[in-house]
Amino acid sequence: MSTENKISNKADDLGGKAKETFGGLTGDQDMRDEGRADQAKAAVKDAGEKVKDAAGDIGGKLKDAAEDVGDKLKHVADKAKAAVHDRKDHVHNR
Repeated sequence: MSTENKISNKADDLGGKAKETFGGLTGDQDMRDEGRADQAKAAVKDAGEKVKDAAGDIGGKLKDAAEDVGDKLKHVADKAKAAVHDRKDHVHNR
């Protein structure tokens, strides 16, 4: 999650808490509800950012795994090619 998004989400959350508290102290139900809504919005945005982070981590891990598989397949193909070449030499030298 980017630092800017963390700060923005935290600001929304803190602003919502302030509104909720102010609304509770003054008896302003609408202000209190608006504060709760701001906090919920901040929580949803945080969750979205965490999902994006997790997807990026998974994507990186999948890429690394695919590269590893590719390297192993190349190694196996090289060994198979060498074995075929050795076999041809063996048959040719008879």
